Amino acid sequence: MIRTRTLPFAIVASIAAVFVSGCSFSAADSFCEDVPSVAAYVIRMSQGLDNFSEDQYFQLRTTSLSVYDTVLVAVEDSNFDLPAVQLLANLQRFNAAMDEVLWDVSLAVNDSSALSAASVFADSEMLKEANNVESFVIEKCGLPDFTPNDENAFGTLPLPYIAPPTATEPPTGPVNQESEDIALGTMVGTLFGLTLNAEEVKCIGQELQGVVDVTSATSNAAQYISQYQRAFDLCDIDFKIPTD
Repeated sequence: MIRTRTLPFAIVASIAAVFVSGCSFSAADSFCEDVPSVAAYVIRMSQGLDNFSEDQYFQLRTTSLSVYDTVLVAVEDSNFDLPAVQLLANLQRFNAAMDEVLWDVSLAVNDSSALSAASVFADSEMLKEANNVESFVIEKCGLPDFTPNDENAFGTLPLPYIAPPTATEPPTGPVNQESEDIALGTMVGTLFGLTLNAEEVKCIGQELQGVVDVTSATSNAAQYISQYQRAFDLCDIDFKIPTD
């Protein structure tokens, strides 16, 4: 089946999510084994607790605890000097709130403490701190293996939430496309450890917004990644996404 995706941040979630399956760099440090993608987690959490189905409750718990451990390692590392302390505190608060409802999301969506603890992940500052941790992981473990993940992996974005007939759709404001482009370009630059100027950041963000994933289940990693390489080429950025 052909997949077509143009969701904002889908490329970042797809690239970052490969951390779930571990780093390609053979490090003695067990930290690099099955390290989760903190950025993909924050992006997913920013969509709201009501985007988690019942069969994902256990995965939410294990991933949340693993993400907390990953951020804790970064914050406690003497060589890590980027902001991530607030993200760590928010993760601790969220995990504690979910413990109170036994990680049952159907209860959490009606619990003010859990909802409050989850809502903070929609703050853009949390995504910035998550990207800081991703940089730390790349520096410590090397670039990940760019093999397309199972589309059901936690790191990928959820399907759009469709409210039941009796529910009231939340109000939505106008999207600031330029801000989204800059945020997307910044995340990609951070994930790959690139130093990009303002024009390059905006250009990458603009080009990636229009990327459509047309690979199939039989496509290889090179075919998958090549769809996004075009954005760097169009922006005249001398960078090749590794596929080996």
